[in-house]
Amino acid sequence: MAEIINLDDFIPEDIELVYKGESFFIPGDLDTEIVLKVFDTFRSALALSSSVEETDTKDIERTAKRLNDLLLSIFQIRNPELDGLPFGSVATPIVVQKLLKSLGVDLTREEVPDPPKPAPSRSPRKKPSSSARVPRTRK
Repeated sequence: MAEIINLDDFIPEDIELVYKGESFFIPGDLDTEIVLKVFDTFRSALALSSSVEETDTKDIERTAKRLNDLLLSIFQIRNPELDGLPFGSVATPIVVQKLLKSLGVDLTREEVPDPPKPAPSRSPRKKPSSSARVPRTRK
């Protein structure tokens, strides 16, 4: 008899986001291509925002629009009536991080501990000099 694997046991439930008292839902499981696009676009947005002085404003606008369009398409899967995201730019990174984390992509960077230091090398124990030896007595 074939083994039965119930994927419902492994797939997360839909994500409910509440904003200003209204609930919005995102599927708990998304197409891998969409997840990778969100991840890549969000990373690009982070990179651009970390170097704002050197970045063309148009690049930031294009990346933000691409991220908003991706998020809107995800929200419209469960909320087809939406014609725009219900939240603004402050909530966007929070939503993306929660979405990716629920799908198994954790963007939080934990500080990587330093590798353990090797034990101090011990110089070989010096044998006591013959004058320091105490003779054994036989019984």
